[in-house]
Amino acid sequence: MSDGDTADDGVPAVPTLAELRHLAEMLSTPIDFDLLVADGILKKRGAWWQVLDRDRLPEHARHKDQNLKTGNCVQFCKHDPSLRDRLG
Repeated sequence: MSDGDTADDGVPAVPTLAELRHLAEMLSTPIDFDLLVADGILKKRGAWWQVLDRDRLPEHARHKDQNLKTGNCVQFCKHDPSLRDRLG
């Protein structure tokens, strides 16, 4: 399920438990910024990160885009390791 998914009647679709668990897994996985910089995927720009290769950005990092600005720059939300445990 992606943001904005709706049922045929236009009502937003309710995510399944498996989808919620997957999202919790993505949000609880920390981003290895040092590795992504070394691999040429991210570049630090002050309080922002410039995404140099979005196709190679790990899925869990894409789920943490919090703020966007021109120049392909993003700020990421912090991971929450306790999310995995909350969904059992």
